[in-house]
Amino acid sequence: MSTTSSKESNGYPINFSITGLKANSKYDCYINQKNSNKAVVQGSNKVWDGNGEPVGLKSDARGRCLFTFFPYVYHNVIGYGFPVTPFGSASRTYRAELKGPDNVTAVAATSPAVQPSNPVFYSDKKPTVPQDTTSVKTISNNTIETGRSELGILRQNTTYGAGNQTPLSEVSLFFDYIQSFYIDSSSVGGSQTVSVIDVELFFKQKPDPVNNQSQILNPGVYVYICQIKDGQPDLSKVYAESKIRLDYDEIFPSLDASSSTFFTFNSPLQLKTGESYGIVINFEDPQFSLWAATQGNPRLDTGKPCDSAYTSGKLFRASNYLEIDKDPKTLDQIFKSLSSTDLKFYVNVLEFDTTAKAIELVNQDYEFIVYNNLVANNTLFPSFLTGEKIYQDFGNSSANVTFYKSGTISANRGVAGEIYDEDSVQYNLYGIGTKFLSELDFGSTIVITDGTLGNSDVRTVTQIISDTKIGIDKPTSFTNSTAKYKVTAVGTFESLFLNPNTAILNNSNASDVTRFIKDGVNYITFTAGAGYTNSDYIKFTGGTIDGRANIVTNGTGNIVSINITNTGYGFTSTPASAVYTSTGAAGNTSAVFTVTTGAQIKGEISLVKAEVANVTVFSIDSVIPDLQVEVKGAAYTNPQMNFALLDTVANSYTISSSNYVPIHNDSIDIRSYDAVILSKSLEIANKSTLVESISEGKSSIIKFNIATSNKYESPELHTSLASIYTFNNLINNDATDEYTGSGNATSRHISKKITFAKNRFAEDVRLITTLWRPIGTDVKFYARVHNSKDEEAFDDKDWTELEFKDATFSGKTYSSLSDDNDYVELTYGFRAYPEIGSTATGLATLANAGIGNTTITGVGTSFNTEIANGDVIVLYDPNYANTTYAVAVVANTPVATSFEINTAIANASLGAASLKIGVVSNKNSAFNNIQNENVVRYYSMSTNEFDTYDTLAVKIVPLSNASYTVPRVNDVRVIGVSA
Repeated sequence: MSTTSSKESNGYPINFSITGLKANSKYDCYINQKNSNKAVVQGSNKVWDGNGEPVGLKSDARGRCLFTFFPYVYHNVIGYGFPVTPFGSASRTYRAELKGPDNVTAVAATSPAVQPSNPVFYSDKKPTVPQDTTSVKTISNNTIETGRSELGILRQNTTYGAGNQTPLSEVSLFFDYIQSFYIDSSSVGGSQTVSVIDVELFFKQKPDPVNNQSQILNPGVYVYICQIKDGQPDLSKVYAESKIRLDYDEIFPSLDASSSTFFTFNSPLQLKTGESYGIVINFEDPQFSLWAATQGNPRLDTGKPCDSAYTSGKLFRASNYLEIDKDPKTLDQIFKSLSSTDLKFYVNVLEFDTTAKAIELVNQDYEFIVYNNLVANNTLFPSFLTGEKIYQDFGNSSANVTFYKSGTISANRGVAGEIYDEDSVQYNLYGIGTKFLSELDFGSTIVITDGTLGNSDVRTVTQIISDTKIGIDKPTSFTNSTAKYKVTAVGTFESLFLNPNTAILNNSNASDVTRFIKDGVNYITFTAGAGYTNSDYIKFTGGTIDGRANIVTNGTGNIVSINITNTGYGFTSTPASAVYTSTGAAGNTSAVFTVTTGAQIKGEISLVKAEVANVTVFSIDSVIPDLQVEVKGAAYTNPQMNFALLDTVANSYTISSSNYVPIHNDSIDIRSYDAVILSKSLEIANKSTLVESISEGKSSIIKFNIATSNKYESPELHTSLASIYTFNNLINNDATDEYTGSGNATSRHISKKITFAKNRFAEDVRLITTLWRPIGTDVKFYARVHNSKDEEAFDDKDWTELEFKDATFSGKTYSSLSDDNDYVELTYGFRAYPEIGSTATGLATLANAGIGNTTITGVGTSFNTEIANGDVIVLYDPNYANTTYAVAVVANTPVATSFEINTAIANASLGAASLKIGVVSNKNSAFNNIQNENVVRYYSMSTNEFDTYDTLAVKIVPLSNASYTVPRVNDVRVIGVSA
């Protein structure tokens, strides 16, 4: 049997830890498939032959084997491969393999991963890649052991916590030794900071694991780093992230100070250079001892006196603990400096790659879910709650159609937590007929329910122990011994958009296994049929992915309930339903199934339920960056951003390398494409096409470069406050019915009402505007006017669209799309006559061809079907429509060839012409009345005429073919003028 573990080294000794071995058994060690018993040390557990030669390693009583491998011995002494120096050589990977008699499969321990964290963007790539380690300072080897016996008796009254380990609170109070050291910036290329990864200590001996003075089983050692103030250790300034405890079997004594023990921090500890720090050492048993050097005592290697002391630090030991308990008055009562004596130690720091690195930040896992038919199931919460878990569900409200995984579980809200990983606590769930090993993964999110409203809990799986036992992060809120669970899409409710109603979720768990959808098998009604068995199943076809459900029957073969096991998705019409036997053969057809596709979302706390209408995207038309990216010790260059877009040909979302936009501090408009951020579920569905650069499967990217010139200085990349403010322009290109109070445009601005001074009336209007108006966009301006003699309310008046009159800048009416400052100045005023909606057939004339006549006669006309009493019409000469016209109101009910108007025509040219009649679409709009020297006129709802106005308001309606290109109005000036 063999077990393996691989690690990388650049010449330093490597500590290996392999578990799962046969207890108390011998093993031969092979490094890179070469017998390397001579290159490994195991301390007191080393196995020797009768001649003192090493013959292998030995596992402990728990089936673990911890040992140190020496690459220098491997290459230079044993003679395998290229020769290396002890430290600082190029990195190389070493594969350790133990060969022995047992057949137990073992897995080697791995170091914890460091995960990035950011509320808006996160990076899957580390800013720098460590290549090497180097020691900051060491002292020379020697033969003198530091004394410890005078402190041993004082540990007998110490109490210990769970697991026979010293509580952390005690570690912060008591210590055995503190070795100070100084980080000289000149030794690390002038770097202002270094990233310390571990401390190496050299143990001379360790106590017996059982029969020791402290009476602790397998005592360990704590190490952490503190600050040095005024030459004395300051235990009030301890780096919490540096606290590390090694188990008994992870500590490696040696007889010649050649084997070190690594106290490796969970993540690199950044320290300033030019400062002194202390290595705080706390033994759980006083029989641990360390190698040290004392000036004047013989060296271990030469036997000659040690002629120099370590000048960059001091070694302190703890004073009598009773003195500490008596509230010491001076630091000397706590710290006892050992003159001319220092520990042998290494402090290792990272050496970084200095070449430029590309960093990418990507969007968090959002979901944008359009919903309808929201149902509030209690009076406290009418809608979803910020911060609550929202989960996707399927199945009928009644219990006969469900969406569960296999078996039942026992939910118990009073269950006690169980410590399973140091300070972590889990709560165990037990199942009957469950398949946890195949249906769940570590970290899976599940919904536990008994089907009762209010009894549904969203929980995270912390451990999968067996098919019938798992650990979860929190106990259930209810108790039921036959509860069920489902694996479904879950997110955290963040906010709400209106029109349409859209729930924004964050921290989505969408994956290849489960994601939010809008078109799965949702509701099923059925007839019972006959002749079925519980092994039969239903298949739903017609979608992108087929759905499936199991059935439950009674003793006579009637279907009594259905459990959906796979909803399928992509159904655009009603799925076809068919029953199959366990062998896959077609089953009987006596039952009838009626399927409604869709999906539901439900709130864990609010109990709100809604139907999913769409899982959509968030459109982005402009961006204001608020990145606050802080990079210390490196240059930060070339920031750019990019977003996904819909490939309308392939009908999928992609990211194009040509769409990167430089980031600056001002608002950034994205005008060349429809930029979007996808729901996480859509990112999963489109991950094969979202492959731009190194961040695959994400729909927005911010990238930049960082580089450092000092290989010891770690570039600090802080993105915890990185965010962007995105804007989606609500705009369309439809101004239909904007003359009313509710037109089709999605964007508009209405000014305040302006009332002139008493007895001051305007006869016309001029609106002058400066605006950015590229081709494909427009801005329509409307005026609402009112004469104070009109008894109808101002707010009841229609809006009149103003007409373009003039362009100031050499007649230019459109702006350049590529020049944000290319403004045009345009002038608008009232139309000559209202807009014509339809034109009557035939030709008309004024009766008797005389001025002052109010009778209109026609030839080939159908006035009785095309014109109504009270219509506003425009009579015009089709040959001179812009100059020969008049506006009037139909004063009676027309017959086919004639009708009356309300006022006589005063234009002689009209009397002599064959006229066309246009019926005005908005008869209450204002116009310049040609028969009254172009003084503005409008008709009230009762078609009363009003000339001039003394109250005015303006409406601005921007329009565009694309939301990412919108016009901008810089200023508007409106003047009531004379005709």
